[in-house]
Amino acid sequence: MADNEDKKESSESQEPQPETNSAATDDVGDKVSSPAPGPPSAGQDVPVPPSPGQVAPIPTSPGPDGPVPPSPGQAAKRSPKALSAKSSARRTGTGTPASSGGRPRTGSARSKPSSAGSKPSTATTAAVSESVAEPAKKPKKIRTLEFMQLEEGVAEGQSTPPQGAVPLFLSSKTQEIFSCVTDTDVTTDNPVKLIPKATIVADMKSRAAVSDWSPFKGTVNSYPGEEIMIIFDSSYKFGENFLLVTSEDFKASVIQMQEDIAEESDVEGESGGEEVDTTVYKYEPPESKPWESLGSELEVVDESVRDTRALQRFRVSRIRSEFGAPLKLSNRDVKDSKDGYIECTPAAERAAVVDRMELDSGTQAVPEVINRTAQTEWHYPKNAAVQYEPRTFTEAESEDMLLDLNLKEFMEEVCPRFERALQQNEIMNPFIDDWLALGQDDAFGNKAENHLKEYQSFTDLVFSRDKTITAAEWHPTIKGIVAVACAERASFDERVDNSHKMIMNPALILIWSFQDPIHPQIILEAPDDIFCFKFSATEPHIVAGGCVNGQVVLWDMSRWMERLKSSRHSKRDQRNTMMSLPGYQDESLIETPVVRYCALSSVESGHAMCVSDIHWLPDHIEITRTGQVFENPKLQSVQLVSTSTDGSVMYWETRLPKGAAPNPTQDNPLATPTTFKHLDLTWKPIMKISTPKLDGSGEFAPTRYSHPEVQGDRSSLPKKEEPSVKEQRPSKSVSKYGYTKVPEKSKIALDDISTKFYVGTEDGELVYCDWSVEKDPDTGRMTHRRPLFVRSVHDGPVNTLQRSPFFRDILLSVGGWNFCIWKEGIEEGPLLSSAPSQHRLMSGAWSPTRPSVFYVGREDGQIQVYDLLDKTQEASMVQDVSPHSIMCLSPWRISKKQQLLAAADSIGTLHVLEVPWSLRHPLPREEESMSYYLDRETKRITYVEERKLEGLRIKRERESHESKERANAAIPVPTEEELNQKDRMEFDEFEEFQKKILIELGVIIEAV
Repeated sequence: MADNEDKKESSESQEPQPETNSAATDDVGDKVSSPAPGPPSAGQDVPVPPSPGQVAPIPTSPGPDGPVPPSPGQAAKRSPKALSAKSSARRTGTGTPASSGGRPRTGSARSKPSSAGSKPSTATTAAVSESVAEPAKKPKKIRTLEFMQLEEGVAEGQSTPPQGAVPLFLSSKTQEIFSCVTDTDVTTDNPVKLIPKATIVADMKSRAAVSDWSPFKGTVNSYPGEEIMIIFDSSYKFGENFLLVTSEDFKASVIQMQEDIAEESDVEGESGGEEVDTTVYKYEPPESKPWESLGSELEVVDESVRDTRALQRFRVSRIRSEFGAPLKLSNRDVKDSKDGYIECTPAAERAAVVDRMELDSGTQAVPEVINRTAQTEWHYPKNAAVQYEPRTFTEAESEDMLLDLNLKEFMEEVCPRFERALQQNEIMNPFIDDWLALGQDDAFGNKAENHLKEYQSFTDLVFSRDKTITAAEWHPTIKGIVAVACAERASFDERVDNSHKMIMNPALILIWSFQDPIHPQIILEAPDDIFCFKFSATEPHIVAGGCVNGQVVLWDMSRWMERLKSSRHSKRDQRNTMMSLPGYQDESLIETPVVRYCALSSVESGHAMCVSDIHWLPDHIEITRTGQVFENPKLQSVQLVSTSTDGSVMYWETRLPKGAAPNPTQDNPLATPTTFKHLDLTWKPIMKISTPKLDGSGEFAPTRYSHPEVQGDRSSLPKKEEPSVKEQRPSKSVSKYGYTKVPEKSKIALDDISTKFYVGTEDGELVYCDWSVEKDPDTGRMTHRRPLFVRSVHDGPVNTLQRSPFFRDILLSVGGWNFCIWKEGIEEGPLLSSAPSQHRLMSGAWSPTRPSVFYVGREDGQIQVYDLLDKTQEASMVQDVSPHSIMCLSPWRISKKQQLLAAADSIGTLHVLEVPWSLRHPLPREEESMSYYLDRETKRITYVEERKLEGLRIKRERESHESKERANAAIPVPTEEELNQKDRMEFDEFEEFQKKILIELGVIIEAV
């Protein structure tokens, strides 16, 4: 082998010969042919002197496992050309030279021992190369990093940087600043970049710790030269993408090496062209060899299909009489017969399965979540004590420790830092998150909170336990006051069967205060269960409600309003005073007052079924018996509208009729307020509107009512001077509210007020009605108009029909298992219809501060929060509030920093939830974005309807055209022969008829 190694310095590289042992590898990676197969005899090294201009190889020292490669010091003594040749060998993949005792790598010619007595394999084409002596090749151009590695003696695969350079990472931003962008300004062939030292120092001053040069600040400042060299490391050989040269000598050697490489490239370019391969190949045809089994026939046998049992024979026959019988085929349902169909389920075919020996797959490891419960064993608590002695130092040990110089130095070094830390702890809290607290202007929550927090809950063990809450309303003027109506949890049939028991149960409305979550402040007594009620917007002490028996009820709480206003101060003011002593307590503040209703509608003239919804009309309008709308000059809510499942919508007047006089001197043993005494049991609606179905098969059953006019919005009134405070509110006392008579003088008609309104029905329909009257052409009487259109989109009763507080023409309807967003005037359908929910939707409400947010309560006790600007296909947030159904939702804005949501369930508990910052604080330009979204959906609905109508029109035109073509189809013209045959047949028929007539007349005698 040594002989071969020496000869490799001056011989021409040849192609490797298969199945021979005539190739070896030299330092440059060239291959030569060995004159004879097999290595030289053991212990013989035949030295061959190097050719002129070549460097002799460094001798190797023998080792126990073979030759030992030269030391780094010896490798450093080689000439640059030898090093360049070695680097070229590495790039070409020839591996470690044979002279250094290494194994040849892939691409080198390796000898393969052949079996004794066997010839080359037939699958291999033998090629015999003839060596042609040529001058030795020049070393190829090498890269800067390879030269550095060889110069410093770094072993291949080692990541230690050369002496005089350190790894440096430059980000893409830094590369752009210093014009050293990888693969653009610096490449693998041109990796060197010189940067002025002053520019780097200025960057470290301007960007400080952000600069990529800051870790080498001392190195850069102490560098003696004016320009600093960096070298691009494309393969991250030393861990980073650049090398920072810290030595002037190393910088000069790299520059000199670059110049040498440039000169060699010029010489190679002048020599021109690539070297011509002069190797001559000789073809030897393969020779056949006897078959040698390697086990493949067993695989063929395994894959073959063979019979494992004897074949079975079957004979199928038919009755002789049925041969050739006519068949009668017909259609039938597969369900009519048990064996009407046979299901052929897919099954995996084992023969078609190809086993893959190698499979490249990836697995993402995720933590497995398992919910488990454990019952801990309770132990009886015991008092235990342990007596121990403290470990102390002796006096001698204490003195030696205090006199220790190391302790003194440690204390002198630590004490200043410890005192500084104590001062910082006194000045500021080191554990607070400044970013989280940045910009918090909310005392009740922060921006990070994204859930509904339970602020308070109300339930009464006597009056509301095991009852369902049918309605919940916030007091319009007093903060912290909320009222709920409780009713029995029974269906209509159960009420009829147990009417004798239910008549003994009180029907109440409980008014709660945040100051006392245990006892209600006021209880309103009703004749029957209340299913809806509303506070008057202008007179908050007046409450109107609807009973399950169809009657409308009025309450007057003017005597107890001070109790609601002073509830938050009453207990605190009485503490440690004479009023807190026994015998001096005010019993009116301890006992909850029960307020009896002061007016009840007539049974005969009212609703025949449960009152499902009730509303006060806005204070700036009033409606006459004929449906005309006039201005209310006193700006006082005096009219009501109620709906019932009996198919009617009624409007009620609370003022005295014309010509009537109050009679307050009547007997009043129950101390009932006489505000509406003139209405009690004689109260009749001023207008009743029926809701007949369009096909005339019956009437709708309204459950909810919605009109575009809202309280406080007086934009529809004629422009005039703003009335004073005295003009806005009547000068009469509160107790004279019900005695206000209907004005008899001329009123201002409001023609711009819409007379159309929506009602939601018990069958899930949305009906668009009109209360204006028109003359019936058949009877000549003035009647209300029929519903304008009906859309059925819910599969259950509509329990919520509410207009958006930001868009008067946008409605939210909730019922059954879905909800819809409607726009008034669009008859084609809803703008948005949700997918069916897994649980029934029981209630819904718009957010009072965010145009795109609304809440939906479900049967399973969850509250879903939808944000239409975030996503419409699913809720943005879902939260469990109660294990029972959420019957009603009522949001209320306390202040700019606090918003509450009242959620009442079906077991008599009222949950007051605090709305987080993200759901009460509107986004920038949210109202404008929501308006754009609604307009876009409106255009979509209109476009779809237009395309549908256009398709119907095209279909009708096509059918009309086809019918005309069939009618105008050309009648076939008979030929002359057909015409003659027709004439002949007609003439024969005539002669036959003539002969028959003559025989009957006796003119001729028929021959016998």
